[in-house]
Parts: sequence; C-alpha cells; structure tokens
Amino acid sequence: MQGSQVVFAGAFEGEMLPDTGRVLHIGINFLLAPAALPIDTQHELEFRRLLADNQLEFERTEKVGQFVKLFASRAEPLEIQVGQAGPQVGQLLILTPQPTQPFEIFYQQTETVCHAFQSVWRSQEQQIIGRDACIRYLYQSADNHAFRFLWERRLRQDANDMRILGRPVLGGGLRLVMPPSEGHRTQVEVKIESFLRDSSMLFVELQFAWPFPVTPEEGFRPRELLIEMREYCEANVVPFVLGNSGQQGGGRTDA
Repeated sequence: MQGSQVVFAGAFEGEMLPDTGRVLHIGINFLLAPAALPIDTQHELEFRRLLADNQLEFERTEKVGQFVKLFASRAEPLEIQVGQAGPQVGQLLILTPQPTQPFEIFYQQTETVCHAFQSVWRSQEQQIIGRDACIRYLYQSADNHAFRFLWERRLRQDANDMRILGRPVLGGGLRLVMPPSEGHRTQVEVKIESFLRDSSMLFVELQFAWPFPVTPEEGFRPRELLIEMREYCEANVVPFVLGNSGQQGGGRTDA
C-alpha cells in the first residue's frame, strides 16, 4: 500500500456482529476513607480464610508496596487487590482478566470478596468515596477492517476524505464521555475502536464511575453495579454502534 491510498478504500456493506461479543475483562473498584487497612500477615490470613470458606482459593499472593494482591488459577482467573491507594485512602479492586465463567459466577465472587473485606477491615468511620467498574468486549466485524465499518457505515464518512493524511490508516475509533447530570448520577466513558492486533475485530470498552460518597452498607453492591453497567452496554452502547437509535434500550445510569 503506497502513497495516500487508504487501507479500507472501496465500497462497503459490512457491520458489527453483536452476537459475536466476547468479554476480555470485567472488574470493579472501591475507594474508601479513611484507609483503616493494615496490610499485615494477620489480616491477610483472615481475609484468605474467609474467602476459602466460600470456595474462593488463591494459588498466589504478592505484596507490592502498600498492597496485597491475590491471584486465582488461570483456569478460573480472578484477581483481588487490597491496600492503600493514597494518604488515608483504601482500595478494594476485584477483576477477572480473560473471564471463562458466566457473569453470574463473577457477581457471586465479588459479593463474597466484599463481605470478607468488610469482616476483616470494617471501620465504623469509613465511607466509600468512589466506585468504578469496567468491561471490555471484542466483536467480529462482517468486513475485514472494523474501522472501515465505523468510518463509512456508522459515521457515514467517505474513505477518500482520509487521503489528505497521506498514509494508510491502520485503525481508529470513538471516545465518548458522559458526565453526571440531573437524573444520572454516574459518569460513563465509552471507547469504540478497531482492534489493532486483528483489524477485523471491534474493541468496545465501557467504564462506569459513581463519584459520590456512600457508607459501606449502602455502597458495597457489586452485583447491582456490574449489572447496571452490563445492561447499559447491551441496551444502549451496542444499538448505538449499530446505528439502531430507534431501538435504544432503557439501561439505567442512576444508581
């Protein structure tokens, strides 16, 4: 490919294939103040014991600075990070990279971890000052170039417009940021872009943030928060990518 020829020049009739969605990552994060998280052997062993009592076994533990990190088996990947994220700010992070289990299993795991965390590091003065979650998908495109789908089909742009760049286009995408507003207390960020390692795949990342303080009793609701994020992706983001604005769902963004 030479000169200003665009990598996806030519007629195009492809689309994203929504039924091909594969989850690459899902996680949820909590920030607490005051920290009140002594990361010592006694607390770590008690935390692991409570998790094991609920069939959550971890084969590897790492201590990095003010954090302890727990890693489950590769067959059923699960990672937990507990520690001090900053001055007087504690953190609980739960994620599964390359998940192999149904969503329901991860929901149950996060609930178990949160209950164990509260039992070991409970403080009457603590507040959850921030909550956020992330999910990443890969979708197959009907075309051999996912950015071609985004540019020509979704954005209705002419491939020839890119000739002015003078170089072939390997990939690209969209980034949308929706701040909290009246009736919607969450901040939502969506990335939709071609997957550079395989240009036929479309990468979709959704990040939810609940940037307001709540008590631990109110705020540790990982199942509800994760379901809210997932439903918004399926009911709102996927139809947006496909250009089906008339089929927009009712994903909630007001927890």
